[in-house]
Amino acid sequence: MMRYKTFDINVIESGKIIISFDSHLLHNVPYEFEIAFDFVSEAKDVIDKYWRIEARRFSEGMLS
Repeated sequence: MMRYKTFDINVIESGKIIISFDSHLLHNVPYEFEIAFDFVSEAKDVIDKYWRIEARRFSEGMLS
C-alpha cells in the first residue's frame, strides 16, 4: 500500500492497482476511482485530477 494525497493506492491479487479512501471524508465517490489501473502513475494522475477539480470547485464557490 502507498499513501498519496489522502488516498491509498493498493495492488490487488490480480496485480491491478486500485485507489481506496475513507469514504466518509468524501461527499461523492469519484467514478474515476472505480476502475483498476495497470500502473501507479495512472492512479496518481487520477488522484491529481480529482484534487485539481476540487480546488477549482472550491475557488469558484469562494468567488461566488
